Amino acid sequence: MEEYNPRIGALAETLIEDTRYIHNLLRQDYGNQHLRRAFVHSSFAMVEGICFYWRCMLIDILPISPGLFSEREQEDLRKMTEIAGNKHYSPNELVKFTLIMLAKAVGEPSIDFNSESRWNKLISAIAVRNRITHPKFESGLEISNEEIEDLQAVFLWYSEKENIYLTKFLTLPVSATQ
Repeated sequence: MEEYNPRIGALAETLIEDTRYIHNLLRQDYGNQHLRRAFVHSSFAMVEGICFYWRCMLIDILPISPGLFSEREQEDLRKMTEIAGNKHYSPNELVKFTLIMLAKAVGEPSIDFNSESRWNKLISAIAVRNRITHPKFESGLEISNEEIEDLQAVFLWYSEKENIYLTKFLTLPVSATQ
C-alpha cells in the first residue's frame, strides 16, 4: 500500500522528529521543567496527529477491504475522524479506538487494555498533559521524575506499536482496481 505512505509519512516524520529532538534535549538537561513540558506537548501532538491520520487511512481502505469492519465500526471510524465530531471523544478513547481498529486491519491481536500497564500509564500521561495544558496553579506545571519516566516509557511503547502497524499496513494487499 505504498500510495498511503506519503499521506502519513510527512506528518509522522515531522511529529516524530519534533518529539525526538525535544527528548534528546531533555536527556541532556533532565531536570528542566520547560523541556519536560515541551516533551509532553510534542509527544501528544505526535500520538494524536498520527492517530488521526491512521483513522483517515483506515477509512480510505474501506472500499478495497469490504467486510473488514462491521457497519458500527465503520460508522464510529467516520465519526471519530470528523474534525468537529471527534471533540466529543477523549484522547484516550480516540487512541484506544485507533489501536483496536489498526490491530484488526493488520491481523494483530488486540491489546488487552485492562492488563497492559503501558496503556494505564498512557491514561496517567493524558492526565499530566491535561494538567499542564490547563493549569489551575503554578504547581500544576511541574512534572515529577516518576511522571517523566512513565511518559518516556509510554511513548516508546506507542512508537513501537505504531511501527509494527505501519509495517504491516503497508503490506496489505491492494485491490486490482486501485
